Amino acid sequence: MNRLCVLFPRLRPIAYQKDVGQIPLSFARDLGWETCLVHTNVEPTPVDASALVPWVECHDLGYWPNRAQRFVELSKWLHEHAHRFDTLLLYQLTLESAAYAHIYKEIRPDGVCFLKLDMDERSAAMLSSRRGWKQHLNDRAFASAPIDFFTVETTTLRDRVAPYFSGIGKPLHIFANGFTLDQHLIERRPPAKQRRVLNVARLGMPQKDTEGLVRAFLAIPAAERQGWTLELVGPIENNFDAWLAEHGSDEIRLIGPIQDRDVLYRRFEEASVFALSSRWESFGLVLAEAAAARCYLVSTDVGAARDITQNGTLGDVVPTNDASALTQAIRRAMNRDDRSELGETVRQRVLANYAWSSLCHEIGRVITGYRGA
Repeated sequence: MNRLCVLFPRLRPIAYQKDVGQIPLSFARDLGWETCLVHTNVEPTPVDASALVPWVECHDLGYWPNRAQRFVELSKWLHEHAHRFDTLLLYQLTLESAAYAHIYKEIRPDGVCFLKLDMDERSAAMLSSRRGWKQHLNDRAFASAPIDFFTVETTTLRDRVAPYFSGIGKPLHIFANGFTLDQHLIERRPPAKQRRVLNVARLGMPQKDTEGLVRAFLAIPAAERQGWTLELVGPIENNFDAWLAEHGSDEIRLIGPIQDRDVLYRRFEEASVFALSSRWESFGLVLAEAAAARCYLVSTDVGAARDITQNGTLGDVVPTNDASALTQAIRRAMNRDDRSELGETVRQRVLANYAWSSLCHEIGRVITGYRGA
């Protein structure tokens, strides 16, 4: 029996719905592994693990706002339980992760330990540009840590960080993030597409640059925008609603957060175009969800935008912080005759390549290869 433990020090309630929860769930449900998720929390909000039960053995070690306390709690747990697992998945390039790897391999020298980098463009740039004494010490710690391999979420980020990992002598693989949708949402008959551009994000956050998206949409000639709306869905931050009241128009609809997954996915299904205006992303999972709903994709060059759109052949990928390029891409998308055809093509690509079952099956093969090495 294969046994996987996922160790995560900074869990927030939503993490069970993302890779931190979905990876052990998919390994257990789809691959037949025994899996465990052990974590500490960085918010006092209780975490509901019902979505993972009965597949995943969950260990919530509690809320510890202090980094050192989180390390102590997780280290104690790992010392006691590492012998039970032949694979350990760690997250993020920290000295604590290197220490967890040492603890695990002291107890299970025959086990496989790998680390999911969970990086975005900013952290990738810092990895190659910071060359002070602290970074050199970190380099030595990661090079000597008994981590068998590292993973990164996209080909763009892989290409950026590959020289670093080659320099410290560590293998690097792609382990993309998957999307999480109930099967009935994928299989149900979709509604007719509307003349609508959709954005789903934390509205008003500098990372998401929703203001730039609004300006880009309003820069399209009024005659071409006629009959179209820009729909903004997500929690409202930094008084974005007040900003929009001053700078927006009747063609822009501020929906706010939608908690019901069925209702949210209906918004994706009804939109003709999905536009992502982020300045950085580690993956941009919302692009996969939009693609599954047959949206034509327009995205800044972040995260998995190039992977999902096949380097822009199945959608438009534009530079970040380039309002003019974003305007022209949305304008082209609104006027494309093949928008529906491309939306169906990118949907099939995402369903085949970004379902958690497919992704975990592939990384399972990688793990097996390291066991035999």
